[in-house]
Amino acid sequence: MKVGFIGQGFQHTLTTEAGKVINNALLSGKYNSFDAFSAFVSEAGVNNVSNAIQSFISGGGSVKLYVGVDLHGTSKEGLEALLKKSIPTWIVHTPTTGIVYHPKLYKFKGENDCLIVIGSSNLTGSGLYQNIEVSLCVEYQPGEAQGEQLENNIMSFFEGIINGTLGITQVLDEDLLNTLINNRLVLNEEQNRIIRNSVNNH
Repeated sequence: MKVGFIGQGFQHTLTTEAGKVINNALLSGKYNSFDAFSAFVSEAGVNNVSNAIQSFISGGGSVKLYVGVDLHGTSKEGLEALLKKSIPTWIVHTPTTGIVYHPKLYKFKGENDCLIVIGSSNLTGSGLYQNIEVSLCVEYQPGEAQGEQLENNIMSFFEGIINGTLGITQVLDEDLLNTLINNRLVLNEEQNRIIRNSVNNH
């Protein structure tokens, strides 16, 4: 198992954008499944990875995104872009638990290689390429004990979200998007900027 560091946002010899790592993995031909768990999604984030994801799917790859809508971090435009580009997506929302869905984890699996990227980068333009963010990349081969244990722990942790038994996961479609918009759980990106600026000024 090999563990590497991703740091972005500084001019430094160790700087490598998380978005570049994810895109390169999708286009590498080494993997046949891609699962992503991201608290926030924006239109720029989707646009930055959508060509690679669509190429991955066209090549027979399986893609599943599990996206949060808590804290108004995900935008209307971001979800519209996921639908427009036919990227398989599930919405995770925790309205009554008092707990915020807040992970940033990207998992790739192939016949001979596996990769997990876990850190602070959301599926947003700034999270993938601009903000000061850090992540770890874990590379391993199927059957390698430590890597398999890590993957099993991750999938066990997210099991209730993946299989829907927690009751907080729904498939993203036009009806769900309209419900999220009408209930003001997702706002457009200009509205999100106004909210962020208001918070930052207090």
